[in-house]
Amino acid sequence: MRLVRSLILGIIVAMLVLGETPSTLVRAGSTSLTGGSAVQQPNLTAWTLIDMRRADQPDLFVEEKGIFHLRSDWQAARLDYVYKWWGLADPVFDAQTVTRVGTTYQRNGKAVDSALVTAFLHALTNLHPTQFLLVGQGHTDDYPSWMLEITGMDDQRIQLYSASTANPGSAPWNVIYNGRLYAQYDGSLAGSLGRLFSSDEGVPAATFDPGTTIPGVAFATSGWLAQLTSGFVGLLPIAEGFRYEADPNGHAIRGVIEGRSSIGGFGHMVIGTITKLTKVQVTPNGKPIDCAIKEIPSSDPSAANWEFTCDGLQIVTGQEYDFPIAVTFGTDQGATISTEGRLQGVWHEDDAVLMVPLPAELQAALSANPVAADIMTDHVPIHAYYLASIDADKTSSGIMSGEIVLLGQVTLPSGILRYTVGTPFAVKDGKLTVWTLSRQAVQQTVTAITNLALTKRIIKALPDVILNLWYTETSDVPEAANLINAYPPSYGLTVQACGTLPKLSMPTEKPLQAFSFNGRWDFWLPDFVLADGEAVIYDLTLYPNSDPPHALTELLLPTQLAGMGFRAVRATHSSYRRQLPEIQFALPENASAAEEQRLRKLVDALPVKVDVEQWFAPASTFKVMEDGTLTLFDCASR
Repeated sequence: MRLVRSLILGIIVAMLVLGETPSTLVRAGSTSLTGGSAVQQPNLTAWTLIDMRRADQPDLFVEEKGIFHLRSDWQAARLDYVYKWWGLADPVFDAQTVTRVGTTYQRNGKAVDSALVTAFLHALTNLHPTQFLLVGQGHTDDYPSWMLEITGMDDQRIQLYSASTANPGSAPWNVIYNGRLYAQYDGSLAGSLGRLFSSDEGVPAATFDPGTTIPGVAFATSGWLAQLTSGFVGLLPIAEGFRYEADPNGHAIRGVIEGRSSIGGFGHMVIGTITKLTKVQVTPNGKPIDCAIKEIPSSDPSAANWEFTCDGLQIVTGQEYDFPIAVTFGTDQGATISTEGRLQGVWHEDDAVLMVPLPAELQAALSANPVAADIMTDHVPIHAYYLASIDADKTSSGIMSGEIVLLGQVTLPSGILRYTVGTPFAVKDGKLTVWTLSRQAVQQTVTAITNLALTKRIIKALPDVILNLWYTETSDVPEAANLINAYPPSYGLTVQACGTLPKLSMPTEKPLQAFSFNGRWDFWLPDFVLADGEAVIYDLTLYPNSDPPHALTELLLPTQLAGMGFRAVRATHSSYRRQLPEIQFALPENASAAEEQRLRKLVDALPVKVDVEQWFAPASTFKVMEDGTLTLFDCASR
């Protein structure tokens, strides 16, 4: 069982060397913040969709004309606050707690004016439903984050989060409750928050500001809080770096706590302040269990990350759970801090998909467009990743552009095939201005790709495989704000000339039809493209030495490379070296001189010429054969 993986959107640096692309795929769910229940979709019977909103929880946020505010009679019993900062200076960490004692509030034994708490709660207004966290970082080397958890007198919990520097009041502020997310675009709660909690904020030695070209509140989607995707409350000082998953066969949960790292792993611009982990303890059924802790090795001199395993747990699919967890850690300032929380949710199957509705403004724009509305009748828009600049007072005014991912399924002779399809979109002043995905386009693309010998071969071997598709007829998107944490969407690629295949730019010359198997859902270096009805490798990385063996690698690895022992092999048309396709080879970690010499001899016999100094084969690729297998191919061949 795996947990719903949190999305990490924002800057994704193009890989210039062979390596694994960071995934933004969310496809598995074992826990949830609020329990979660299956959502029935008549046209998507092969998918398990999980809505984190529980109907038995009180509605703390009241709607008035599509805008929400916190109920005026709701009272806080406890407010936990954590401020973190990293950048071009020493990192900062500050944790504070305000607790209700009788009818008053205290912090570290000192009285806190209850009017400050009331004013802060009343500032939770002018909230708009969203799907993901929204973050707008306006310049480099200055990365603050504010996280709060408010526990009510009724024991309900609300989370708040901001990591923005591009807008007044650190807007947007994200509010999370009962499986739903809201954004306050005007940043008005920042004032009352600052009067209740104050921190010595981090100050960078220098920054670079690219400038914002579009007026309005600028931001981009930025994933989900770990509390939602992993299923826990509390643990606020470590929440951003905490996650866990279930091992039902081993009767255990296994997790990771990320304490500290640095940009590029060089030990400079340190992220985080946790340097020591001394205790992780869970208490299911009232019985404390001390979890085993193991430090994760790293070449980063500043790294401090750990794995933990808690044995002796009963994990049953569909079963709710809720039990305490306590963690003790040390910081780079010599402080020892203990934090508590609860792991809670429902254990779900590996292929469950977390479902949070799209923003209301985007739903309205899609519904008003006949082509988009038609395809939504039997597809579910599961994710919308976008960059936006809007008017905080009139959220339908402004620009939103990015990518939407839909879930679908098709019945084949072999059974039902699940697929995802991504496509670019843009909304301007409430109207959908960029959209080329029609029902006919999806049907034609699905038919063309499922008729390939390659696809048939994979489906036969892996009946539960998910086909990942991307389609567009245009790469034109409106101008967007300049942010550090996100770039304007780029939905296009160029296949370089190779053999009889001419150079081809998509979608400039032809519609872009790209695909992968069991891959990420957003558009990023797809494994294959469809060119004149044939499958062509675009950017495929295989891991022959993975443990346990990777089924797709075994199916796709050219037989010439079987048993050689490379850690990874990548065939790509997106090389930084030159505008030619190439194959890149990654040696086993800590390969000895003898091992490297053995590999040098083996590659000499390959049908492509390998530069054994840089370990790549220029003007070479993997070619898809008529039987659906892959082979090494020299682009000079015909």
